[in-house]
Amino acid sequence: MAKLTWFNIAICLVVSWGGFSYGFGFAIFVTSLGQPSFYEYFDLDPTTPRSKSNPILTLEIHKSLILCSILGAINALFNFGLAVGALAQGWLVDVVGRKKAFYIAAISSLVGAALITSSTVIGMLIAVRLLHGFGLGMLICLVPLYLTEVAPPRHRGSLSGLTTLSFGMGYLVCAWLSIGTYYAKEFNIQVRVPLALAMVGPLALVVGLPFIPESPRYLCLKNRPNEAWTVLRRIHHDPDDEADSAAHAEFVQITRQVEFEKEQKAGYIEMFRKPSWRKRSLLAIFIQSVLPTPILEFG
Repeated sequence: MAKLTWFNIAICLVVSWGGFSYGFGFAIFVTSLGQPSFYEYFDLDPTTPRSKSNPILTLEIHKSLILCSILGAINALFNFGLAVGALAQGWLVDVVGRKKAFYIAAISSLVGAALITSSTVIGMLIAVRLLHGFGLGMLICLVPLYLTEVAPPRHRGSLSGLTTLSFGMGYLVCAWLSIGTYYAKEFNIQVRVPLALAMVGPLALVVGLPFIPESPRYLCLKNRPNEAWTVLRRIHHDPDDEADSAAHAEFVQITRQVEFEKEQKAGYIEMFRKPSWRKRSLLAIFIQSVLPTPILEFG
């Protein structure tokens, strides 16, 4: 049985920045929506006259509807980006690899957060929320995938649980930060500082990615068994086992599993055609649908 090494733990902690990025990035925009200065800066104050073109609705109702539509667009595009990112990563990780997919997701999240922070008009804010959502949608799927592929079999459950722990920490930090910035007096501290801190997680991930190996499963998938074995032996090296028998056993298992899966026709449509796959897919969808969202955005 492969032992848990410090190198293995370090890899998982680096990747966990992706989960933190998702939790913090998903929740942090709520802090802006709760600040009066946000509406004043972007000229969304419902008490400011906007239009008299609709004689049926009162001016106040008309302005409120416009405000709700704008906020709805901001949040809808973000969630659309999340969905696109989550779907795209399933194909991307098998084409470019886990590490490169992490780079794409982290850079998208980093650039998206930077552009959101620097937005000066509401149109720009709406557009760049899509990019930010795309990166975060990829990250929240990539983190558990990579963790399960590099964790020793005995510790796979606990290490993959870092996904939930990391994005839960993102929510927690966001909550405390919201309290601290709510009482600030300046717009930049109230709104821009929390949004800017959404860059911390993706930036830490980008810095750490060069030091983690590619997934051995992906290397086997691309017919690079020698590289896969080198990675596995390094990750699961046991000083008490000179022959690295545990790592070798896992290598054989991964190789045979990949060969079996290559013979199978897989894809998003096939998930619902095969009875066993359909059952698992529906269970996963059901769990995601009934679990309450910790923080809901207005929109």
